[in-house]
Amino acid sequence: MRRETLLEILRNAHGSHTNIRIWIEHIQILYQFGDLVLATYEEWQEIDSQINSRLSTVLFQQAPTTPNGLRWLHVHETWMNT
Repeated sequence: MRRETLLEILRNAHGSHTNIRIWIEHIQILYQFGDLVLATYEEWQEIDSQINSRLSTVLFQQAPTTPNGLRWLHVHETWMNT
């Protein structure tokens, strides 16, 4: 999915769920080389008492001028059974 398409989807979805809780667990840094960081984490969502989860793998680049000092270069999500 192109960045512009994803941003449009996210902007349109903002505020569409009034009863949602999102949290992450089991954060692991798998590899770091120079300013690149490869990590995994579980993302959990509860929407109207329905819980779903996914395992995410993300490639970050350290970027001191960005919020939290990281730039997202790539993310892959795999849905988990809950």
